[in-house]
Amino acid sequence: MFELEAAAASSPISRVPTAEKMLLFVGLTVCAVAVNPTVVAVPLIISFFWAKPPLKLYLPILGFNAVFVGVGMLALVWNLTSHGIVYVPGGATHAVSVWWRCVVAASGTLLFACTTPLSDIISWARRVHVPVSLTYVVQIIYRMVGALWQTAVNMRDATAQRLSERTFSTRVHSTGLIGASLFVVAFMRARSMQEALELRADPLDIKTFHSYAPARPKNLLLIGLLLVAVIVVGVIV
Repeated sequence: MFELEAAAASSPISRVPTAEKMLLFVGLTVCAVAVNPTVVAVPLIISFFWAKPPLKLYLPILGFNAVFVGVGMLALVWNLTSHGIVYVPGGATHAVSVWWRCVVAASGTLLFACTTPLSDIISWARRVHVPVSLTYVVQIIYRMVGALWQTAVNMRDATAQRLSERTFSTRVHSTGLIGASLFVVAFMRARSMQEALELRADPLDIKTFHSYAPARPKNLLLIGLLLVAVIVVGVIV
């Protein structure tokens, strides 16, 4: 079991109905993209203390996303023209705004992943008649996320044991090599794991995927009111 799945299974709110958590976290993620992300960050911080995800897992993954998005934001600050690299007026402010919006949205998605086991997601998907092909893609991506983090840690430990971090230049070289092969290795591991599970049984027929906790209408209404309030405040501010 990957660390992400273990964290979701041991979360204090793992037994909360999947529909309620999806409406809350996915709704806040959409709000972070649509309205002022600083307003959305407030309920996400409250949800963080409610969900209590493991910091050793949550913060590194969120930090990796922040760095990854930050590198992409460089294209908003500098532009490559026929005269060379030129600074885009107002690009830094725009890049920081987009970066912050992406980080807030990623934190909402990560909170959902750290609190909802895959079996609950599949059970909910079957309940609402999500196409089987889409469910299969979700399983592959979910396992790839876990494999990505686990593979990165293992590859870094392996290179460190070969003295790849003794100097700054060797560390940069080692990091570049890890980054070049990390996604390929993680995807291959995730696909191999999924194929191994399918050889045992149809993934949609596994008994543990049939547990389903119905959503409570009162809680759905409260979450909906919260999202409406966030949208209204986010538009005004």
